Amino acid sequence: MDQKEFYNYIMETYELDAIAARLVKNIIDYIQGEGYIDAEDAHRQLRFLFSDTFGINDEDIKLYHAPVCEGCLELLPDYNGDIEYILCAECQAKLNHGGHLHENS
Repeated sequence: MDQKEFYNYIMETYELDAIAARLVKNIIDYIQGEGYIDAEDAHRQLRFLFSDTFGINDEDIKLYHAPVCEGCLELLPDYNGDIEYILCAECQAKLNHGGHLHENS
């Protein structure tokens, strides 16, 4: 689940008031903006920040993943979910110049 899907899952799964919902959104936004190198780092930070708050447990946290570039598989911390095909600037530039994203292409 990406940032938006994870937030929606938490909202559907747990009964949170408006203040708690804002806090959860801010935590998820913070994790997304930090651009952790891998999902394990992001999960570790989510565990620390949620610390079993609102009943959010480790199994829920493992559902979160940051979006990755579909060309090079690098994390994209600034992806806002507005487009379906996710590319980093470098891979987009390769495509724009007629290049291939994968070595075997």
